[in-house]
Amino acid sequence: MRRTFGLALLFVLTFASLSFAQAVTSGTGAINGKVSDNTQAVMPGVTILLTSPSLMGTRSAVSDADGLYRFTAVPPGDYVLLFELAGFSTVRNEGIRVSLGFTATVNAELKVASLSESIVVTGQSPVVDTSATQIGNRFDAKQLAALPTSRDYVLAARRFAGGADEPHRRGW
Repeated sequence: MRRTFGLALLFVLTFASLSFAQAVTSGTGAINGKVSDNTQAVMPGVTILLTSPSLMGTRSAVSDADGLYRFTAVPPGDYVLLFELAGFSTVRNEGIRVSLGFTATVNAELKVASLSESIVVTGQSPVVDTSATQIGNRFDAKQLAALPTSRDYVLAARRFAGGADEPHRRGW
């Protein structure tokens, strides 16, 4: 009796899970694949971005220790996959068509990125007349009046003593 009940329960659960899986994927598809390098070694930790007008936004996944990734419940449409990992060139796969109940397998091979550096300098250099060797300066009347005319140490001592330079205060 127990055995029959256990087998019946197993049978019901098996078919219930299959029908549930069928309901989940009947209106969608999936995309999966493997990421490797140019020596066919698996690439864990690769960020994969899935974009399409059929999606609202962008979905992302990260490849596992075996280099595998999977996007489930993908609505039908055309998709773009972007594979990124620091130190490797970015791979872009376009035109991936997913239809109802279809699983697209898209494998990617990343190559080591070449090191490139560019320096961009913006701005203008100052205009310098290299043919003229003149040095000049212009002073106005106010600047000329402020120049000291002689070396009077007594006057200098008065200026440094606080308040002693005021001509209207004479005496103590």
